[in-house]
Amino acid sequence: MSTHSSTQVEPKWLPPGFRFRRQIDGEAAAGFLGPAEQTRLVHTKGWALADWSNPLVVHVTTEPDAQLLATENRPGVPINLGDVAAQAVYHDGTWTDGDHDLRPRWTTGLAHSVTVRTPTRVFGVIGPREISVEDLVEVAKSLPLTE
Repeated sequence: MSTHSSTQVEPKWLPPGFRFRRQIDGEAAAGFLGPAEQTRLVHTKGWALADWSNPLVVHVTTEPDAQLLATENRPGVPINLGDVAAQAVYHDGTWTDGDHDLRPRWTTGLAHSVTVRTPTRVFGVIGPREISVEDLVEVAKSLPLTE
């Protein structure tokens, strides 16, 4: 069971058309490798299967060393979120299953993300490529990064 409610961790800004749809807690949230204490907030433009296939997702955990799934051990680009006590990095893609050799490969066509580390929480914002890097950063900036 998570101690995060959607009202405590929901971003204050979303790209046009996106709406909060669902919260998933615990290991089923599957946004970070390892921690059982995590929450996933799912945002879509609509209710069609295509909307749910590649949503805008915000993950949060209190585990300080948590790595966002599908970006683990991949260097990101540091980004500035303004005057907050947080470190953020942008990843231009995700790890996916390899083709024939079964080794993971880095792909940039489907999604990209921002991982934010504050003194008390780690956030991961993963969005479809239809969302610009600038909008993904705006979502990250609008998270409750100070408590």
